[in-house]
This record gives sequence, C-alpha cells and structure tokens, in this order.
Amino acid sequence: MILGAVALGLAIGSTMSPALTFVATQGVDAADTARISSFCQCIGYSIASFGPTGLGYAFDRLGSWTPVLWIVIGLSLVMALLGYLAGKRCEN
Repeated sequence: MILGAVALGLAIGSTMSPALTFVATQGVDAADTARISSFCQCIGYSIASFGPTGLGYAFDRLGSWTPVLWIVIGLSLVMALLGYLAGKRCEN
C-alpha cells in the first residue's frame, strides 16, 4: 500500500506543472487566461471532491481494493489522453 501511495503521489505531483502550463498557454490575454483557469479549477475540484467518497463506496460495494485500483488506473489513462489532446492544441 505504501508503494502505491508513493507512486500515486509522484504521478499526481508530476502533472501539476504541465497542467498549469497548458492553462497559461491557452489564453490570448490575461483576462482570457483567468477565465480558462477559473473554469478548469471549478470542474477539476468538483470532480476531485467525488474521488475519495466514490472510491470508498466502490470498495464497500466490491469488498476489495483491486477493482478500485483498476478504476484509478482507467481514470489515469483517460487523464493522460486528455492531457495529450490538450498538448496537441498547445502546439498549434
């Protein structure tokens, strides 16, 4: 469990800088960047607030952490895909 916590912590920490860079490069001026940042934070924190409760509920229903970890892996792959697509937009 400790190794998994460390791995998730490193993965989450390493995505912070690219996420902030993507937000900063999308706006055409300061006001536009502030609007994009506000939107991203609103959506991101709303989704993140359901994480601990939702995964705890999944554990209670399924009785094992293995399916819950597969859910986390699946969501991580979705996040990686969305980050890739956001990065492609930044290149243009």
